[in-house]
Amino acid sequence: MLRIRSGLLLLLTCIYCLVSGQENVSTFSKFMVGFNFSPDFCYSTKKITIPEAQDGVKWGTTQGVSFLFKPNKKIGFEAGINYANKGYQTLGLIYGNMIKPQNGAITRSAEKSEFYYVSLPLKVNYMIGNGKLRFISSAGISPGVLLSSKKKQVIKYENGAILRTEEEVSRNFKQFNLFSTISIGIQYHLKDKISIRIEPNLSYGLLQVSPNQNLYSIGVNVGFYYGL
Repeated sequence: MLRIRSGLLLLLTCIYCLVSGQENVSTFSKFMVGFNFSPDFCYSTKKITIPEAQDGVKWGTTQGVSFLFKPNKKIGFEAGINYANKGYQTLGLIYGNMIKPQNGAITRSAEKSEFYYVSLPLKVNYMIGNGKLRFISSAGISPGVLLSSKKKQVIKYENGAILRTEEEVSRNFKQFNLFSTISIGIQYHLKDKISIRIEPNLSYGLLQVSPNQNLYSIGVNVGFYYGL
């Protein structure tokens, strides 16, 4: 843990040195429109009760469009609309009496739960630096409505046969959630009114989708912004 904190502190120090030692960029747009995409590692706080089972990474994505208002060069207020695929995956080995005569015993299984949300992110951005490369941190809240939820299962048998099933399970979960978001990264001014952002981010569902179960994800958001 100490090494992680030291590494993070060193990274932030390096970024600060880079952004503080550059020539100023005179171009400044109060209003910007952005397009964002983030590949995500998705998880759940749900506890696994099956001894042989374990958590697995579920790959997800978040993408959308946002509108940014900057009263000055350091502070920005951002709002938009996102479409996100969240969820979790459970991996496990199953032996014993779960047998299909034609296929033999089940040797491996994986269950993936997917949650599709449309959300309205609201964020506050803070930037350091006046050059082309700037340090940026963001924090905000994102109300989301569940469009659909699916449970997908893959089962492998002794003889190599694979069974895939998919079930719509939206009725089992709450339809509204509130995601808190935090990110830290860099913004690079490409030319004129065009900028690109790269921000590692964390999203956490403040409301439980079912008893004792919250969704969260870790990703890297890439955004392209154009000044109006």
